Amino acid sequence: MDQPIVLFLLRAIHIGVGVFWIGSVLLVTFYLLPAVRATGAAGGQVLQELMLKRRVSVHLIWAGWVTIFAGVGLYMRNMALSHGAWGRTPMGIGISIGAVAGFLGLMVGMIVNGPTARRMALASQP
Repeated sequence: MDQPIVLFLLRAIHIGVGVFWIGSVLLVTFYLLPAVRATGAAGGQVLQELMLKRRVSVHLIWAGWVTIFAGVGLYMRNMALSHGAWGRTPMGIGISIGAVAGFLGLMVGMIVNGPTARRMALASQP
């Protein structure tokens, strides 16, 4: 049975949290970290505040997982309603590729970027 409110909530969560997640990751990667590196000790203090006290990396990882779980719910819904046929359509294949890319991005964030940012923040402590 298809419930429109569940579909609406899954889409809203997937899109809203996903926009926050990728937007924040891009902001940190392309603007914040280069600015921190360029400003030396002052940048290190900002990085300490963001990574150690405000725990930005933890919030980004949570946003990634919430986005992925909402996406899995949407994917499962489409597969159930079509008895698996949707996964073989061009849209289903495209969304599957996007899902794998999102999952790999989250894994890179968890395994590489998060710990690296934490080490940078710890290294800049007086």
